[in-house]
Amino acid sequence: MARRSADRDKRGAEILDAATAVFARHGYAAATVEAVAERAGVAKGTVYQYFKSKEELLFAVFDRWTARYFAALRSKVPAAGVSAGEQIQLLVRAAVESVGEVQELYPLTFEFWAASSSLEMRGHFVVQFRSMYQLFRDYVAGILRRGIKAGEFAPDLDVEAVAAMFVGALDGFFLQVWFDPQLDPEKTCMSFAEVLIRGLRSREPGGRRQGGNRA
Repeated sequence: MARRSADRDKRGAEILDAATAVFARHGYAAATVEAVAERAGVAKGTVYQYFKSKEELLFAVFDRWTARYFAALRSKVPAAGVSAGEQIQLLVRAAVESVGEVQELYPLTFEFWAASSSLEMRGHFVVQFRSMYQLFRDYVAGILRRGIKAGEFAPDLDVEAVAAMFVGALDGFFLQVWFDPQLDPEKTCMSFAEVLIRGLRSREPGGRRQGGNRA
């Protein structure tokens, strides 16, 4: 029984892998369940045994995509043993590396955004996008609060606002990179991280930033 369950899980994962590639290459509208089945090496009916429709298949691809992306980021940022500033730098570097590793699949993000404006799928994607961004913001906010507690960042820092702008900055920049490959993701993002961290640092009496020059 366990073997059968494992085989089913494996087949489902293979179908999702195929759907991810097909949606990224052809776009959701032009993609077909037949194309997904062919890439996965299964019959069309087998796909429907796992997913009731093409829409449900897209939902599953989105859920797995975002879960894997966030897990990949967190795996590259130590939870302890480094300062909050270093965590921010490592998070930014991890984001750059993750986008580079899946650059050929980046068109999927456009498919997800387009689907979120569709009347048929808006409800699902609005909820999922909101949850995804909230998860990322909460993670960044946790790092910021750790920095405040350690006296590394200013105590009056608006954590939620900074976290939201941080996520928005990375999200928007990677969109720019897609349209303009001449941009250097690593150089630009790491420079941004350095400037951000300097701005977040706690100030000593007299206006001097900790670890920096007089403002």
